[in-house]
Amino acid sequence: MKSFNLHLARCCNKKSNVLYPISIEINSAEAMTKAMRFDNVPVKYRGNKRASDNFIHSNCLVIDVDNNHSEEPQDWVTVDNIKTGFPNVPFYAVYSRNHNKEKNGAKARPKFHLYFPIEKMTDTKRYKSIKDNLCACFSAFDFCATDNARFFFGVVSPQVEYVDGNVTIEKFLQC
Repeated sequence: MKSFNLHLARCCNKKSNVLYPISIEINSAEAMTKAMRFDNVPVKYRGNKRASDNFIHSNCLVIDVDNNHSEEPQDWVTVDNIKTGFPNVPFYAVYSRNHNKEKNGAKARPKFHLYFPIEKMTDTKRYKSIKDNLCACFSAFDFCATDNARFFFGVVSPQVEYVDGNVTIEKFLQC
């Protein structure tokens, strides 16, 4: 299992927060479950202040799956679809706070975040490019959540799945 770092806020579900001062190494489902109780980012920022211009480095890509691409349940993506679509690629799947909940009049559906360990990256443009390439591969990935200052809400009772593999997502995509 390749480890990576996440940066946590001291709060949960606070959209206005921009400070992520707690750095934690993720090397197990247990560590990931503890981290997911807080709002989080996969990027180390200058002054721990979340902003694209403050990007220092990251060794994790996070992608959002909201299943907004269709209203038909048979078209919705599950973690099993991700396992099949990205064989031998390790990742954590964390079900979001709105997983299987009706929202804004839309049917309840699977919603989750995917955390892919990557090699440490300091090039913000390359980091963004890999996320864009990843979203282009899978229509269910949310293009709106690919900016380098995206944060992810914590979850009160996190559900975490780890999928093991030996091919990083950037190698899988040939980036």
